[in-house]
Amino acid sequence: ELGKPELDLIVTAAEGNPLYLEELLNAFVDSAGSLPETPWTLTVTRPRVLTPTLESLLLARIDALSESGRRLAQLAAVIGRSFPLRVLEHIAGTDNIDDDLTSVVRADIIRELRRYPEEEYIFRHGLLWQACLSTLPPARRRELHGAVAVAFESLFRGALDNNLEVIAHHFARSDDLSKALVYLVRAGEQAAALDANQRAQELWTKALKVADRLGDAQAKQTVDTVEGAPQPQAQTPARTTSLPALDRVFLHAARLAFAHPRSGHPIEVRAPLAPALRIYLGEVADAVGMDPRLVDSALRGYL
Repeated sequence: ELGKPELDLIVTAAEGNPLYLEELLNAFVDSAGSLPETPWTLTVTRPRVLTPTLESLLLARIDALSESGRRLAQLAAVIGRSFPLRVLEHIAGTDNIDDDLTSVVRADIIRELRRYPEEEYIFRHGLLWQACLSTLPPARRRELHGAVAVAFESLFRGALDNNLEVIAHHFARSDDLSKALVYLVRAGEQAAALDANQRAQELWTKALKVADRLGDAQAKQTVDTVEGAPQPQAQTPARTTSLPALDRVFLHAARLAFAHPRSGHPIEVRAPLAPALRIYLGEVADAVGMDPRLVDSALRGYL
């Protein structure tokens, strides 16, 4: 029998596709090494969900593409499950990819995710994304991760603060670990400045691992120094008590409210942000002696 964790893993990996679900279930049964009609129990720690049978089905779809179409799908996979079109154009070395992009869309491998404020695409299934990545040799994959990181640096240089973790992620999977360390530390400092202490700790832990891989004792000592940031004490938003802290909060709120996290282009204020803004504005109202009821009045138009 399968336990709930195993069933949850299978269902999540299948993403609602019955063919993938059947293949994944078969893989779990096969991995038990049991005889037919023999009761068995399976304990799984970290299974390989992209099984040989399933992988062959997915690769057949990818192999049916033209050579240039396959190359484009591989480049897209390195960027991520979803990817901005202009980043793909940048690492492809041309903005004339329309024919290949259309062929990959028609093959049902990717689909358009959004057009505004940044044109983005997404792989139709996580397993298709993994299959595309699996066709790349490790050395080529590291090279492309470095190219993706440089593309984000170049294309979003006016909004680097909104892309620190993305750039760090790709540099960490490239051969340029020194740049990964720089961006991980910056991302950790940014998270700490916004009182996201748990996320800051996670980023600094990754930075320490990168410093270890580099064998850079000085870098490790630097990260060790900043890793002493206080841990979050509660899950509810903490009240801010100083005006400098309020400045940081409002800087973050403004970025969330008016700047797309990748492009930096303006976006509309959405309702899910309003409760957070109300908390932050309420703190300012307290600090300057303003009637808190004015906060609700100011935000009512955005709800």
